[in-house]
Amino acid sequence: MSRSLQHLFTVIILFIVLITPAISLASANQNTSIHVIINSEGAAVWKILVSIDTDIPDELKTAWMAGFEKERNNLLMDFQKRIQEMVNLAEKETGRSMEVTGFNISTDGKIIEYSFVWKDFAIVRGDRIEVGDVFPGGFYLFEGDSLTITIPDGWEIVNISPSPDSQRGASLTWYGPENFKDGQPSITLEMSTSKIKAVPGFGSILAILALLLIGIKKFK
Repeated sequence: MSRSLQHLFTVIILFIVLITPAISLASANQNTSIHVIINSEGAAVWKILVSIDTDIPDELKTAWMAGFEKERNNLLMDFQKRIQEMVNLAEKETGRSMEVTGFNISTDGKIIEYSFVWKDFAIVRGDRIEVGDVFPGGFYLFEGDSLTITIPDGWEIVNISPSPDSQRGASLTWYGPENFKDGQPSITLEMSTSKIKAVPGFGSILAILALLLIGIKKFK
């Protein structure tokens, strides 16, 4: 499989770290955290968080915030262009139709958050969700960075590769350096057996049957 998507994804992460005005405030231990939150329809909310050095004079921080707001639209346009390129290439590599929306860049003065929604990020086959085909060639997670994938409620992991470094509830995290191979991270989910699908009106039907049974017993 082509490694062009792997290369593009790595370039995008480097672009985010280097192009953001936060570079002037980067701490010695600056890191990037990627969060991918998947829903039951296969869409995923992506959040790329870049840390900012908060141990700076208030005057410098105020000036930086003003600069960020001034350049925000340009940063957003560049970010949107590069993510769209990545998703277009993912469509070509997988043969699946996809869409990316909801681009946004924001900051609280401690973290810069780049976010977007990737529709059809995962494959949904009935009661099965498959993640990984959008990573042909895999990708590289740099030292100090992390990737966290959160699976939807009511779904269970039946296969995952490579194994995450940590798991908290529905969130799986890998820490860099990590060189993901072709199609990784790969996750297969199945609907939990404990997840009972409600049937419209079923509760009312049971209530009526219960009343009928009570009536029958009294009649006897």
